Amino acid sequence: MNVTWHLVLMMALSIMTGHSASADDTPSKDGNIRYAELRVELRSWIRGEERKTLRMHSSSTCSNGGSVGTGVGGESGFNVTVRCIPDLDRIAAEVSISPSKANKTLQASELVVDMSNMRTSYLLVSKDEDNRSYVLSIEPEVIEEKPPKAFTIEDLLPFDWDFPQSPVVLNDEIYVGRIGMSGGSLVGIAIAGIADLKFSLRQLKDAEPTGVLQHGTLTIKTKNDVIVISGVRNGANKLTLQGPYKVWVRSTGENVSNDEYKRLMNSQLDAIQKRKAEGDASITDEAIERIKSFVNEGRPMLIGSSARDVRDSDLVK
Repeated sequence: MNVTWHLVLMMALSIMTGHSASADDTPSKDGNIRYAELRVELRSWIRGEERKTLRMHSSSTCSNGGSVGTGVGGESGFNVTVRCIPDLDRIAAEVSISPSKANKTLQASELVVDMSNMRTSYLLVSKDEDNRSYVLSIEPEVIEEKPPKAFTIEDLLPFDWDFPQSPVVLNDEIYVGRIGMSGGSLVGIAIAGIADLKFSLRQLKDAEPTGVLQHGTLTIKTKNDVIVISGVRNGANKLTLQGPYKVWVRSTGENVSNDEYKRLMNSQLDAIQKRKAEGDASITDEAIERIKSFVNEGRPMLIGSSARDVRDSDLVK
């Protein structure tokens, strides 16, 4: 069977609408580098039995000036090379096909496919005696990358905090909850009836160095209490700092009183119990009992935590 190539330019529902795109490698207005990339895949199937017979033979990518090769062996074997043409005015693929020595029915062919409309192109390469079709798909993309920059100490995020479910203990004996969050150099915690604090490794306005970070444990002393948070990590690599380092602590003066806390928690407890009664399987009896014990016994409880980056206006100049 003498099978010539067919260029089947198909636009499925999932493919982007066509538009003109440039394949330049010059920096954009924001300094980023943009260049074209082609994803090349070879699949085969028997018509009418696609779900049962679909095979993925290869999948790879090439960018400006690069090329990829693919193919199959056997009596219907062939080799295909796709080259991403380095053209500043368009995105294009140079496709060449050559039959294997055993394939006496397929002719060598070459074709240039303009991909500037950003639509995926499908090329029927060959069919074998079992009616299996070999289809090459070429999908264009425009890749945007940031240019290299000089390394600075800020890239290590040295002042950022990481709390991997870190336990919070009050006065060496009262467990008040856990903090689970990451990122940000300014952290806030609220313990009902005890304190509402902001803290940072950087020197904050209206703050005192009443905290110490040592061996991954943060100790904060307030007027009447000592708060200890363990399992603390810092920086982009989430390291346990040995220290000791000063931690600058500021009271927000927005602490919730015990009475107000009880009222709020009872209201929340009613809502949680209602959700459980309505079938919310994520709420366990153990969790409800734990909340009840905090409320009924008047025990302090961690009711909030937050994190953000320190702003210039937060810092002592």
